Amino acid sequence: MTTLTIQIPDEMFERLKSLADAENVSIEQVVINSIHDLTDDEPSDTEILASIRKGMIQALNGEGRPARAVLDEIDREYEAENAE
Repeated sequence: MTTLTIQIPDEMFERLKSLADAENVSIEQVVINSIHDLTDDEPSDTEILASIRKGMIQALNGEGRPARAVLDEIDREYEAENAE
């Protein structure tokens, strides 16, 4: 494992310390998690849950499109891609 030393403003350190205290983890772990989130292409569990919540709220509000319309569009796109 590589060791990295950086200088950060005192205010940033205090925010990191507050996050670490709230999550009951070390400041190092908060920084590692943050770097991982920035460099990871996969959505986090929090992002996935937020998307699900947003979709459910939209559905309850009558927003969006019927599933059949979406599936038909996917079929058309798939057929167009494979026809070439």
